[in-house]
Amino acid sequence: MIRNRTRAIAVTTAAVAASLALTGTSMAASSAATPAASAAKTGTEYIQEMSTSATSPVSQVIAHGAFTAAGTDTQTSQNTDLLKFPGGTFVATSKATSVQNHVDSGTCATTLTIKLTYTLGKGTGRFAGITGSGHATTTVLNLAVHTAHGGCSPTASIAQQSLVEASGPVTLR
Repeated sequence: MIRNRTRAIAVTTAAVAASLALTGTSMAASSAATPAASAAKTGTEYIQEMSTSATSPVSQVIAHGAFTAAGTDTQTSQNTDLLKFPGGTFVATSKATSVQNHVDSGTCATTLTIKLTYTLGKGTGRFAGITGSGHATTTVLNLAVHTAHGGCSPTASIAQQSLVEASGPVTLR
């Protein structure tokens, strides 16, 4: 949802752009499964997602609220993520609503903050029938390599971290 998809947003380094693809909208929410005869369960879900790779489409996710579980978020397309938890999966589709980018040319540190909205659906297993939506914030910190000419490399990174925090109401039927 977590992962604030900013695929179309130009940033100062390729590594930051790659990170956004990872963290674009990878947030999602869900609630505990209930028997088919039971009423729908509704609640607020909180998702936190972390990535330390500028190139992997998979991030680690922890969810709590309506249900509690650890799993993965895999970016499947520019604005779509598949969240996998024990017992089922669901899809989060996101849209960036604002982007802020700050580059410190002296330290070659870039901080990118992306605000997103997301919707949930296409659940399987314990998440069959899931619906929901919410807001997320993705923060990417990228440390670029200093060049021999005193600048910052647009393509080489020393380290990168992406954090996505998302929350919103969900219903599981």
